[in-house]
Amino acid sequence: EDSQYFVDNQPPSAGDVVIPGMTTTLTAESAVQCGEEYHIKLAIGDAFDGILDSYVIIEAGSFQAFGQLNLAYNPAFNDDGGFVSQPDVDSLTVAGCTGPLVSLTRPEGATIGEITFEYGGTATEGVDFQVDGDLPSGFPDGVDSLAFFIETINPNITDTLFLEIFALYETCGGVDTTSLLIPIAPPVPIFTETEDIEIFCPADSVVISVDASGGIEPFQYDWLGEGEDDDPGSLLVPLPEDQQDFIVQVTDVCEFIFIFDTVTVINSIPPPLEASIIPFEDPTCPNEPVQAFADISGGLGEYAIFWTDEDGDNLSFFDSVEVEYDITTEIFLQVTDECGTQVFDSSFVDVPEYDSLEVVVTPVTDNCPSKPLELSAEISGGAGDYEVTWTWSTFEEVLGNDSVYTVQGTFNENPAMFEPTPGLNRIELFVQDRCAAEGFLFADCVNQFGFPYLSFECDTTLLPVIQLTPMQNVITPNDDGRNEVFVIPGVEFFDNARVEFYDRWGRLIYETDNYQAGSADSTPSQGFSAADYNDGSYFYIVNINSGECVQQGNVQVLGGSE
Repeated sequence: EDSQYFVDNQPPSAGDVVIPGMTTTLTAESAVQCGEEYHIKLAIGDAFDGILDSYVIIEAGSFQAFGQLNLAYNPAFNDDGGFVSQPDVDSLTVAGCTGPLVSLTRPEGATIGEITFEYGGTATEGVDFQVDGDLPSGFPDGVDSLAFFIETINPNITDTLFLEIFALYETCGGVDTTSLLIPIAPPVPIFTETEDIEIFCPADSVVISVDASGGIEPFQYDWLGEGEDDDPGSLLVPLPEDQQDFIVQVTDVCEFIFIFDTVTVINSIPPPLEASIIPFEDPTCPNEPVQAFADISGGLGEYAIFWTDEDGDNLSFFDSVEVEYDITTEIFLQVTDECGTQVFDSSFVDVPEYDSLEVVVTPVTDNCPSKPLELSAEISGGAGDYEVTWTWSTFEEVLGNDSVYTVQGTFNENPAMFEPTPGLNRIELFVQDRCAAEGFLFADCVNQFGFPYLSFECDTTLLPVIQLTPMQNVITPNDDGRNEVFVIPGVEFFDNARVEFYDRWGRLIYETDNYQAGSADSTPSQGFSAADYNDGSYFYIVNINSGECVQQGNVQVLGGSE
């Protein structure tokens, strides 16, 4: 039933008693009166077991008539008697700050008479300590605990002192003595840690702080010239213009223990961040690139740069940007430094607007010129500074569905003079203003080689030209492949080409409104051949475009029919 008292010592430890089972220590007490005689009887029993033995073991010195007077202490503050709750110093008596609250306790019912006290040790009464109030001289009836406070009064000790208190008290058996040794420690030093502060980002104020340890808490912080600040030892102060030292005095609850420390605040804030778009020259042509640069100063560290347009599209992340727009637009600059400070600027890229380039070409209509022709055009609109290119090409042959022309010359004047050749002359005009010449605008004109021109306007004229003078004056229809047919250079390019031949008696022997013999390799089917006519002189009339080009003359037939 009382197994909680059983102690199993099997196997027994070396040097232990050889008893299979033991109990914990049991204490018996009883109140007695001084001068009376008492008998103590202790009985144990062992039933139903003839093997196991029973023992009674009495602790040496534990059998006495009167209990020992107990002395103990607990440190308390000198000023208010409150106990110290701070770990590591809650059991420490600190000189000048805390003192021992000494307690006397007698065993219940013990008769203890007059009590006197004596002091010993290295602490001196009146110098290192003093008793606060009167010392107890005995226990009143019904009171088993007494207490008194000893105040430590010398905070200047550097080594631990010891105060030994001897309590001398009368018992039924005579005078007994109990002692208590109390160490008195020097004041606990205070340690502080501070960190200087250097401010780089814009601010109006800064928090300075100190970390305190040691001592007996709570601490009091006195920032000299700035005021007091309770725990946690930090203070909000205005940011100095340059550099300032802030001195703090840290005092613990004992008040006479303090330490000074310094926090240096350095104002390293650079000049304010400024950013602007450097003025640039607006483009003089649509789509002309504009290089914009950012002027950035102040602020802290690396800059984050963003160029955007009015649509929010990113243009660049560097200190410059190249923009190319064909209409006026606004560009924006945003710069952020390492402090997160942002500045903005914007500027308009004013793109000029011009009237459309217009070219009116003076028509070239002389199909039988007797002198060089003038090429001219009236040009207006655009950006000015026109570049003019006239290209003169002559028809060569037809390949598939494409006509092949051979370039005969180019002219860069306006007006320009050229001397056409018999046949089909192609005259091309390419006009580009200053912006197109610089490559800032593109048009759809294509030259004869298939490459696009950078120009606003282009024009092509096809001019058939017929050569009427000098005219061929001999035909030799002898099948040698030469002078077989009366050739009118260029006539094949005219739909209305009437040719008439008359013999010497004025008789009409040949006529057609679509004469086609325009080159030396023409066949008799294309023109007039005198193979069926006698040699002699024949009269001809050439009439192109119903009278535009008219020529008449004589041609000799040699080697014709006999």
